Amino acid sequence: MKRTILSKIRQDKILILLRKLLKDFEDVYLVGGAIRDYGLGFEPKEYDFAVKEPRKIAAFVSQKFEMNYFKLGKNLDNVYRIPIGEGGIDFGALGNQTIEENLGKRDFTIDSIAIDLASHKVYDPFGGFKDIKGRIIRITGEEAFKNDPLRILKGYRLKCAFSELYFDRLTEKKIRENAHLLENVAPERIKMEISKILSSKKCLDVIAEMSSNDVLFTVFPLLIKLKDVPQSFPHKSDVLSHTFDMLKFLDENIDLTHILSLWSNSSENIMKMRFAIVFHDAGKKDTFSEDRSGIHFHKHEKISARIAQKSLSKLRYSNKIIKDVVSLCELHMRPLLLFKEKKCSITAKRRLIKESGDNFPLLILLSFIDFSTMKRDEKEIVEYHSFCEEMFSLYQEVAKEIKAPPKLVDGLEAMEILQLKEKGPELGNALKLLREQQIDGNIKNKEEAVAFLKKYRKNILDKK
Repeated sequence: MKRTILSKIRQDKILILLRKLLKDFEDVYLVGGAIRDYGLGFEPKEYDFAVKEPRKIAAFVSQKFEMNYFKLGKNLDNVYRIPIGEGGIDFGALGNQTIEENLGKRDFTIDSIAIDLASHKVYDPFGGFKDIKGRIIRITGEEAFKNDPLRILKGYRLKCAFSELYFDRLTEKKIRENAHLLENVAPERIKMEISKILSSKKCLDVIAEMSSNDVLFTVFPLLIKLKDVPQSFPHKSDVLSHTFDMLKFLDENIDLTHILSLWSNSSENIMKMRFAIVFHDAGKKDTFSEDRSGIHFHKHEKISARIAQKSLSKLRYSNKIIKDVVSLCELHMRPLLLFKEKKCSITAKRRLIKESGDNFPLLILLSFIDFSTMKRDEKEIVEYHSFCEEMFSLYQEVAKEIKAPPKLVDGLEAMEILQLKEKGPELGNALKLLREQQIDGNIKNKEEAVAFLKKYRKNILDKK
């Protein structure tokens, strides 16, 4: 294992260049991630170094690379990054510590390895190479999570990135003992790790493990209320289990981008979809009722949207992501309701496209996953799949004109048709109604717009 990693490091073009550039600097150690990645069979995107003078070296290298460098994060002391591609080169402070002392303060043994950039001398005081070979995530010291509870989430993030990794018994025990300490971690830091977990192509097993170790409920405490909340047919299980069924469906089909022909599986879309799945039924505990006709969750989507907004706001997500996830939660029942209408009007379909905006493809996918993870026969699933395809085809056809309907009549023309002497609320209201009729598909050209305004004048303005 050690020989294989050293061979790859000696051939790494970035490290070869850095070795030449930094030959006059002492104590430059490659640490952590890149060594681990090579050991697990992956090309590293990031290179971490422990050095005596991180800012000086970052400035020197960035000048040679003709790139900018910047200090990384408010909560990290003296770490400077030079961005390269999807990752970067980070220089962190070694300070007055020896490299062995520095490694002893790191999180996991597989990240507690150092290689001298100049001599390629290896420092592995905690058996990191052995754990890389054994695919084990093991804490470097028993106080690792107490010193920084965020390391718990980093461990799960590593499991998402490298599915063959597993926690050793002591590490898992310490996770359970220290999960509650995540409550004291800055929201921005939690957001960083949660985003990476939920943006992974496959993360169900990790989320399930986070649930069993109480980590998930520490990060999202409102979700604990979903456990054991019963649901009636066609649901198969309680609310929390149904949520995990949906996450499993997404995991199993995420590479099949032709499903519904809907979406580009960008990391942000994947993350928003997973958040929408996690929160879409979060309001069912608070809206639960039962009578002779069965179990009901009246208007649970509204409460679910509020829970999503509260949870994501707490973690300092952007207004756009919060708005998108909230919208998906609020609207997630609408596609199914349209499907159940035997003669659903084109107007109703266009209105849903208008309300969901750019999130419409994700909304349809969310609804399809929700539908498909209940007790449905094959015929029902095929029929709903066809409906979703039809809805998406309509979206592709009309989305642009719904977002920005063409101006069929300008303000002055409208004033003349309405026989108004000046601009005011009457003009604004008439044009607003005209726009709504365009969005609904009832008005398609100027002649129809003029006729609408004349009728508006006759029925509304002339009667005042």
